[in-house]
Amino acid sequence: MNERIYKSTSFQVVKELVILVAACAFLAFILRFFVQLYVNVIIVSIVAISSLVMTLGDRKLYVKVTDETLTIVKGKKIDEYVIDECAIKARVKNDIFTLYVIDSNDNTKSYDLSLLGYNQFQKLIEDLRIVGDKSESITLKAE
Repeated sequence: MNERIYKSTSFQVVKELVILVAACAFLAFILRFFVQLYVNVIIVSIVAISSLVMTLGDRKLYVKVTDETLTIVKGKKIDEYVIDECAIKARVKNDIFTLYVIDSNDNTKSYDLSLLGYNQFQKLIEDLRIVGDKSESITLKAE
């Protein structure tokens, strides 16, 4: 059984943290025209801490793919799917990489895999046979 594991990259985490600092600085700049300094500090702190917690929580996310299964682990939460029994879709928009899994009960679950980075996300969707040489071809019929 060939097992492949995809984890978030340090570069992507640092990139997210730099964006977070820039966003908080911009928010503080805008808020200074509307609220007092201490309110500004409180609002920016709440936004920064909540964003930091979410980013570091996503750092624990990893994806494990075998020939038969797809396992997505985020902290203590583990979602496991049999690849042949579900439909898998991928979406890339700007720097946001999303994987959609539709199980046999038609329940759709989406996973933000942006911290994997572009190269790992591309390898993942090739392993899942969404794109690449192993993917199924789609035939369109004209009427």
